[in-house]
Amino acid sequence: MGTKITTREHILSCAQTAFLQKGLLSVVMDDIAQLAELSRRTLYRYFKTKEEIAFEVCTDFLVNWNTLQRGVYDDLQGNGIEKLQSFLIALVDAMSAQGDVMSYIGEFDYYFVDKQDVKLPDELLGRYENASKFSDQLILSLLNEGVADGTIELIDSVERIEVTISNLYGPLVNVLLSVNKR
Repeated sequence: MGTKITTREHILSCAQTAFLQKGLLSVVMDDIAQLAELSRRTLYRYFKTKEEIAFEVCTDFLVNWNTLQRGVYDDLQGNGIEKLQSFLIALVDAMSAQGDVMSYIGEFDYYFVDKQDVKLPDELLGRYENASKFSDQLILSLLNEGVADGTIELIDSVERIEVTISNLYGPLVNVLLSVNKR
């Protein structure tokens, strides 16, 4: 059983490399098998589809990202608005430093936005959904803290403002990355 887990992790590591080098849309199962030095048949013993591998890789990226965010969040000081500003600036800086990962996540989001028919294990979907909601929870907490201490005055619901912030800072980083490449 230990060998199976090691092989699985090796496949995911190779898939991550392939996705970051070539992009999600360009990678096929043969690319991953070749990098992992496995046959396609062996690869399919561990993963049924490229989509399953892509979700595993994205979930891993998000878990690592969430660890970074938690560290930033735990070190915040000041009132609600100051913490929110510091948090968002730190995230933009961190995203800029991890451009290849952020590009993958953006491509992943684009590719899977309307893919309701993708069949994935429930356990994987649950891990992905939990990891993808972590940022929202931290931002919502900071907004509520700012409302409570009076440094943030709402013109709409806290939930709607949180969604707006979450939907803006990812694309902002992609714009910054594309400007920096020129």
